[in-house]
Amino acid sequence: MAKSVNFTVKLKIDGKEVLVEAGADARRFAEQLGMAKTRSEELKASLMHFNQVIQAFNNFQNGLQSIGNVLNNLTEESRSFSAAMKATNTMAGKEY
Repeated sequence: MAKSVNFTVKLKIDGKEVLVEAGADARRFAEQLGMAKTRSEELKASLMHFNQVIQAFNNFQNGLQSIGNVLNNLTEESRSFSAAMKATNTMAGKEY
């Protein structure tokens, strides 16, 4: 006599109650549970890898922002000087 697993699920679909019965051989059911566990572990590993990729991208983006800030700071004096010269030339009657 084969061992089996049976389920009865009570669902409510469009306001009507429906009973659904499902059964499976216990050995086959255990195999399916094992496959589900393996797949969930693979999904977990994949999501962890995806999270690492996102973290690496965020680190890269932060690095680019830092480089931009450094370049902005380095050129600030030049921009300030150019603006002051433009204002001086405008007062002297020269236009750009």
